[in-house]
Amino acid sequence: MSLCMWTRAMDVYARVARSIEPKKEKLKEAEDANAAAEAKLDAKKKELKAVQDNVAGLQLQLSRARSKAEKLEQDAETCKVQLGRAEKLLAGLGNESVRWDAASKILEKNIKFVMGDIALAAGFIAYAGPFTAEFRARLISHWLTNAQEVNLTADPNWKCSNILCEPAEIREWNIKSLPTDDLSVENGLLVTRGRRWPLMIDPQGQGNRWIRNMKKDTGLGIIKLSTPNFLRTVENCIREGNAVLLENVEEVLDPSLEPVLLKQVFKKGGQFLLRLGSEDVPYNEDFRFFVTTKMANPHYLPEICIKVTVINFTVTLLGLEDQLVADVVKNERPDLAELRANLVVQIAADKAEMDRLEQLILKLLSEAGDDLLADDTLIVTLDQSKKTGDSCKERMASAEESMKEIDEVTEVLRPCATRASIIYFVAQS
Repeated sequence: MSLCMWTRAMDVYARVARSIEPKKEKLKEAEDANAAAEAKLDAKKKELKAVQDNVAGLQLQLSRARSKAEKLEQDAETCKVQLGRAEKLLAGLGNESVRWDAASKILEKNIKFVMGDIALAAGFIAYAGPFTAEFRARLISHWLTNAQEVNLTADPNWKCSNILCEPAEIREWNIKSLPTDDLSVENGLLVTRGRRWPLMIDPQGQGNRWIRNMKKDTGLGIIKLSTPNFLRTVENCIREGNAVLLENVEEVLDPSLEPVLLKQVFKKGGQFLLRLGSEDVPYNEDFRFFVTTKMANPHYLPEICIKVTVINFTVTLLGLEDQLVADVVKNERPDLAELRANLVVQIAADKAEMDRLEQLILKLLSEAGDDLLADDTLIVTLDQSKKTGDSCKERMASAEESMKEIDEVTEVLRPCATRASIIYFVAQS
């Protein structure tokens, strides 16, 4: 029985084996075909990766090329904008450059005079105050000769006002009633530039009037030595930083003013003080002290002269003549006098504005550095300044033309002032 079952099983196995053999062969063929296909697939994948890598490289190059093109376009646009700004800047500075070039040449020419000019200016401020216009001129001539002898080069046409101040400041003084003659301008410099407080020999009151007008808006205490408690006024002005005008002094000054005259300021507890009488007064650096006398020929002792800057404000023939012409015009043609006063103020204001604009332009140019064309700020400011400057120039031209017409009318009245000034000096002598 068992043998029969085994025999039958072997028969079944043989039949199954015979039917499976072709299938194995087909399987092997299929596997070989699949392996060949996978090999081709791997090759194609490698080719695809190479193509993809190449495309990625080309895309990167394209991206870089586009970025470069965009940057070049931006640079081109920036250059275009900066070119426009440069053209505007050159157009705006065209007139200024001509003037600056001329000024530069003048400075180059005068640079050799700096040491001598400053030395003469220092000497003038220190020593020229008490002298008349004629003696000051002789003094300067003598100094110029001595300077040449010691190889100190100074401007042969040396003038104190050219060294120590700007024309705008002098115009402001003239508006405040300082006469326009050279002596008065020199006196203005001596008052404002001297290290010691000024004592003005002022018999005609010109210096007194100028100080009153100049300091009335910033605070001015006016005293005389006969004023009760005048030291209280001085003390208050020292605290507040106002000016003091001591009028009508004679040949002796009150000893109680010595700390003020000598500027005996000391520091205590982080504060600057000045002892006035028995009290320490907080010292404001804006404080100013002016002294005037109506005496025509005072004789001050050396101990007074070393404490103050003595300045001779005695009127000159030309200064008195100009003052009298103005008075005659006020009486005969008050309309012209008022118009002239307004024009003087307007011209001074316009010139001051022109100076301010020039300084603003120079400041902007210096601060811009290498970024001169970086933005429109400088161009806009320059354009606005140019428009304002042109308006100022037009007003100044019109005002100066009107001034010429007024001066022509004024000259008709000058003989009256000339005669009056001659009579004054004859009577004085």
